[in-house]
Amino acid sequence: MNKTLRIGTWLMLVHGGPALERFASAGLDFVRLDMEHTPVDADDVARLVREARTLSIDVCLRPASARASDLAHALSTGARRLFVPQIETAAIARSMVEVARRLLPEGEVVHLSVMLESAEAFRNCDAIAAVEGIDLIAMGPADLAQDLGIFGAPDEDKLLDHYRFRLREAALSHGKQWELGVWTEEDALRWRGEGCPMLTYMTDTSALRTCYAPALAAIAALRNGGQV
Repeated sequence: MNKTLRIGTWLMLVHGGPALERFASAGLDFVRLDMEHTPVDADDVARLVREARTLSIDVCLRPASARASDLAHALSTGARRLFVPQIETAAIARSMVEVARRLLPEGEVVHLSVMLESAEAFRNCDAIAAVEGIDLIAMGPADLAQDLGIFGAPDEDKLLDHYRFRLREAALSHGKQWELGVWTEEDALRWRGEGCPMLTYMTDTSALRTCYAPALAAIAALRNGGQV
């Protein structure tokens, strides 16, 4: 098991170079950009990838899908750490690895993470984790919860724990890294205690909201004569 913990975050809003430097100085090991759900410009990604080479931080990119055209678009930015969504079978995983390798210039390598986001993906979890060329397996909790019909349920997070442990089991069985997204410090401590080598903490938007919302609510009370 990899004993070195790596911590990162999703950049859904901030794509400027100065921000990347701030994230690096805060101690983050990586930032993750999303071409699947957000309109991230390829030029912005390319600039961040170049700037990251001068900083102690990595840029990881989620392509829009595992299709060859989307993988080519992602790799054209210079990103060499991909976090590929919608991987449901070992056949899809093998195809993705082959396409990524074929698209790379000779002598270059790519770090490939795959996302398991459905019940079908977890039925094939072991087979996916066994695919040569995959470096890390992860789960998409929101999409998985929707597929399972438990999204928004009071015990959603508890029910998803079964899949988190299943992910860990498959990763360790096949010598792969595994990653989880966490939204609180308590969750981060818990899953680090369970041996998770990579944690993605919040998003830039959720971090801003978490920081500003309580402070602004307290400050706003002053408008009505309240006390902070």
